[in-house]
This record gives sequence, C-alpha cells and structure tokens, in this order.
Amino acid sequence: MDHAARRQIEYLISNGPQWLRSAAMQTSPVWRKSSYSTEQEFGTCVEVAQLGANLGVRDSKDPDGPHLTFSPASWVAFVSSIKSHSI
Repeated sequence: MDHAARRQIEYLISNGPQWLRSAAMQTSPVWRKSSYSTEQEFGTCVEVAQLGANLGVRDSKDPDGPHLTFSPASWVAFVSSIKSHSI
C-alpha cells in the first residue's frame, strides 16, 4: 500500500464514524448494517465493514455471499455520488 492510500485510511478511521474507528481495532471484519436499510422494504439491507486497507459492502441477506470491495478513494467517490444523487 502506498503512502497516500495509508494516509487516506488513517484519516477515514480517525475522522470517520465510531463504528469505523472500532472496526479498525478488530482483527476480523465487523459488518455494520446501513441506517438507511430497512427490513420492511423487501429486506433490502446492505452492510459495510473495513477489510484490511479497503471497505467492503455486502447484502445482509447473504452474509456468506460475495461483497464489493472499495479502496478508500473509491469509497469516498461512491458515497459522494450517492449523496449528490448522481448515481
């Protein structure tokens, strides 16, 4: 991992939400359900976790199934796009 990526991860961990700071101290992934996910809307729930130097997103209905993996920069771009409604 290059120096810039490490700095991004350290920034996200130290300035991010409490769950991310706590997850950084764990040796195995700690998956957190999105606060915007609801069981009532056809069970459409996603979970996120720190996966080493990256962040993962998975379907909470299929915890043993595949997950998406984002670099810190890709995660920030992804979340920004969602918040701006550009995707």
